Amino acid sequence: PFHTSNFAGRRAIFTSFGFWKHFIIAYIINVACATGVNAAIMRGNRSVPFHTSNFVGDISGGLLIAPLLCGVLTTLVQTPFVKWGTRKGRYLAPSEAEVQGSWLRWVLVTNVWCRAVVVALGLTVVFGVLVAVLAVAVGSRRVPVPWALVIIDIYAFPVQFLVVVANYPAATYAAARASGES
Repeated sequence: PFHTSNFAGRRAIFTSFGFWKHFIIAYIINVACATGVNAAIMRGNRSVPFHTSNFVGDISGGLLIAPLLCGVLTTLVQTPFVKWGTRKGRYLAPSEAEVQGSWLRWVLVTNVWCRAVVVALGLTVVFGVLVAVLAVAVGSRRVPVPWALVIIDIYAFPVQFLVVVANYPAATYAAARASGES
């Protein structure tokens, strides 16, 4: 029903219709949820501080929590759909050799629950440094709420992209392994 022989490593991920389809869907859902939640939190304010000391009611708090939520929710929700598409022959899976040669090998072969936690925590650490630097640089300057929402939504793009980079090949590989075709 599907083949692993033509995956051709990293380049295939970025030229794969399935990858981009799942990235775009996840990003749209992420933006809708993040905008809705943050708009509700910021409701009644004309502006919000970029950073407060406790990360509450500010932009930096929204930025800090995004990789954690995105890593867990995207991985858990997206995986069954990617596996289903792979089993139906719509998406290619990496071969065993490609997975074993990957620096993401452990993430690619682990179960969805471990992958969700590892991706979420890893991206929270990586992006947390960026948030800390921005918090120090920008401080408590106030930002109009519409711009605050735009900042959060733009920031979600690289976060979501990296989550899908880790999850999509892992889910296709898991589907291939389950059918014995890896």
